[in-house]
Amino acid sequence: MKFAHRIITCSFLFFLLVVDLRAGVTVTGAYTDAAGQTLNQVHGYVNTTTAVSITVTLSGGGWTDLSDNYFSIYIGHSENSTVENGAMIHDASNDAAYTNAGIEVGPFRTQGGGDGDNTGTFTIPLATLIGGSCNNNCDDYVDLRVFYDKNNSDADVTYSNSNASTYYAVDWEVGGVNKTSLSIDVVAPSFTSFTYPAQSQDFKDEKFIYNLAERLSDTQASQIRFSGDYGTDNGNNHTYTLNGTTEKSPNEQTVDVSDDVTLVDASRYDIQYLIYDVSGNVSNSGNWATAKHNATYDITAPTVTIIETDETTVTKIKDNTIDFVVKFDEAVTANNSVTVTFETGDTDGTATIAAWSSLTDEVDARYTVGTGHTSNLLTISSIATNGNISDQAGNVMSGSGFDIDGGSNLSDIANITVDGVIPTVSSITTSSQSPGYYSTDEDVNITINFSEEVTLDQGSLVATLETGSTDRTVEIAFSDISNTLAASGTYSVQNGDLNTGGLSATLSITGGGTLHDGTSDFDGNPASSLAIGTTLAAGGFDLYVETTPPIVNTLTSTSADGSYGIGAEIPVVVSFINGVGGGSENVELSSGTIDVTLETGDNDGSVSISSIADNSATASGNYTVAEDHTSSRLSATALAVNGDGATITDRYGNVAAALSIPDGANLHDAENIQIDGIRPTIASITSTTDAGTYGIGEQINLTVTFSEAVTLANGTLDLVLEVGTSDTTVKVTAFANIIG
Repeated sequence: MKFAHRIITCSFLFFLLVVDLRAGVTVTGAYTDAAGQTLNQVHGYVNTTTAVSITVTLSGGGWTDLSDNYFSIYIGHSENSTVENGAMIHDASNDAAYTNAGIEVGPFRTQGGGDGDNTGTFTIPLATLIGGSCNNNCDDYVDLRVFYDKNNSDADVTYSNSNASTYYAVDWEVGGVNKTSLSIDVVAPSFTSFTYPAQSQDFKDEKFIYNLAERLSDTQASQIRFSGDYGTDNGNNHTYTLNGTTEKSPNEQTVDVSDDVTLVDASRYDIQYLIYDVSGNVSNSGNWATAKHNATYDITAPTVTIIETDETTVTKIKDNTIDFVVKFDEAVTANNSVTVTFETGDTDGTATIAAWSSLTDEVDARYTVGTGHTSNLLTISSIATNGNISDQAGNVMSGSGFDIDGGSNLSDIANITVDGVIPTVSSITTSSQSPGYYSTDEDVNITINFSEEVTLDQGSLVATLETGSTDRTVEIAFSDISNTLAASGTYSVQNGDLNTGGLSATLSITGGGTLHDGTSDFDGNPASSLAIGTTLAAGGFDLYVETTPPIVNTLTSTSADGSYGIGAEIPVVVSFINGVGGGSENVELSSGTIDVTLETGDNDGSVSISSIADNSATASGNYTVAEDHTSSRLSATALAVNGDGATITDRYGNVAAALSIPDGANLHDAENIQIDGIRPTIASITSTTDAGTYGIGEQINLTVTFSEAVTLANGTLDLVLEVGTSDTTVKVTAFANIIG
C-alpha cells in the first residue's frame, strides 16, 4: 500500500488569517521553519519542525498615530482547543529569541519605530510554543495575541487577558480551514512493541506484528522495510507502505506483506521504519530507524541429520539400555513426544523422547531392550511424532525430513546386537516308546527342549514326574547343559509308581543355578519361567506307569439262574483288577490256558480258556454239563494258569501271581445255577385199579412213576400192554414236572 501526499516545506511565511486590530492595523499569522528544521506543515499542529511567525502591518489613515508605539505578543496554553482568556499570561515578546529584522529586543514597533517601514514580522520559536516559561509542562494547545499599549487616541492602554478590547487574536487559515489554536505534538512516532520478526531470530512469514504508540498520518507515507545485511539478499531493501486505518492505528496489528515483498531464504535482515504521525512528526528525524536487528528469513523445514552413540561393538539383552543422540540440521523444538522406532524383529522396539521447548540441534534418547526384541545389527527404522518438530522460524519437519542421512544411522556407526528373547522350555519329549506302558525297573527317557541354546551355570535342572504318592525326579547336572537346545535324563520306574493318565512333569533348578541363553562365557537373558510350552501329553507322548500285578476280581456267568442238564453250555467269566481294591484292568494270556475247576459231584467239571480278547479285563470259557455232573449251586474250586511259561500280564508287563478266587467273588456268590447231569428213569408202572378181570369197555388205571420229576413237552408217552394176540397201546399226553 502507498500513500500519495505532499510534504509542504516552508522557508517563507504563509499568510493564514488577517485580523483588523483597529483602523490602520492588521495582524497575519503563519507557519515557518523551526530552528535547524525544514517545516513539515500539518495545519492546526505544532510539530518538531514548526515555528510561528506573526506579521503586524499598519495601513490606512491611522497608522501614523501608532507608528511610534510598541506592541507585545502574549501566549497561552490549554488542555483543549479553546485557550481561555485567563490562560494568556506570558508576554512572548520579552523572550530574547524573538527577532525584528535583527533587533533582538522588545517591545517591538512598526514604521517610525526603528526600522523605517510600516510592517513588523516576528517569529515565535518552537521552544516557546511548546512551553517557554512553562518548562515544557504547558498543555496540549497553544494560542497567540497581539497587544498595543496605546490606542488610536494615543492614550495608554493596559493589557487585560479578560478584556477582548485590549488584545488582538492570532488565527490560522489554510485552504479555507480556520484554526483558532494549534495542537502541540512534538513527540516522534514510535512503536510500543515490535514482536515479529524478532531480533536475532529466524522467521518464516513475510509479515509484521507491532503496536504503535499513536495514530499515523493518512497524508504522509509511513513505511517498514526488510533491509538485507547478510546472505544472498545483502544490500537489498524490501519496503512496505502502511495502508488503511487499521495498519496505522495503535493496538497490536498483524500485517501480511507477502504480496508486496519477496524475501530470499537464508538471508538476514534488519527491520527498519520511517513513519509519520498525524501532527507531521517523523521518526528518527526523517532517517530510517531499526526496529529489529539480524532477523533471518528461513522457509526451509528442519531435518534429522545423524545419529550418535558411545556404543561400539556390544550385545544388549533384555532391560539393557542404549543411549544415543538424534541430531538436526538446525535448532528445533518439539511440542509432543518423539518416537524413535528400531527394527527388532516381530516386535519393534521404541525410544520415546519427551517434548522439549528450548531450541536445540540435538536431543538425547535412550532405548531399553524389551521382551522379544532381536537384531543382529541394530538400526533405526523411523523417527516420528504426533505433534510438530519446528525450527525457530516455525517451519515444521515433515516427510523425508525425518529420514536419517545416508551412512549416519545407528547401524552405520555401531555394531550392536540385541537379544531380548527370553529362553523358554518349548517342550518335553521322549525317545522311549510312545504310547508306552512301563513297570518296575524299566527306563524312560525324558528330554527337555528349549526355545534357543541355553546354559545352566551351576546346580541341576530337575524334572519332577507325577508318579503317584511319591513323585520321581530326573536331575540333569549343569555340566550337561551348556549352549544346548536340549537336555536329557532317564527315569527308572520304581515299585509303587503309578500314573495311568499319562506322565506329566514340572521343572525346577537346584543349587542356585541360573538358566540363561548364550554361552558360559556370556550371561544372556535368564529364563524367567520354567513353564513347559508343550507337555508330554500335548506333544503326543503318552507314557503310562503302573507297577501293581493284576488279580482275579470275580467269577461270574452270563447264563441265567436255573437248572442245566447234560450238554448245556454255561459261560464262565473271569474278571481282573489292578491289585486289591484296584480298578478293572485289561490283561493278556501269553500262552497256555486258564483252567477253572467246578464242583459238580463225583466228577468235577472244568473250563479251559486259551485266549483273552484284546483290551479286555475278562477271560471267558464255556462249561458243558456232562452226564453225572451235579451241583445244587455251581461254584469253582480252583483257578490256575497252565502251560510252559504261560503268564497273565497287564499292559504294563506286571505278571499276575498264582490265581485265587477272592472271598465272595465265586460263581455261587453271584449266580444260582444248578447242574443236573443224571438222566431220569421209570421207577415203576402201577395201577390203582383193584386186581381182577375186566371186560370190554372197562377202564384200568395205569400210573408211571419216574426217578425224579419230569416233563413231557411234546408228543405222547406210549405204554404198550400185552393183552393177547393184539397188543394195546396207552398214550400219555404232555405233562410237566411230574414224578408219577
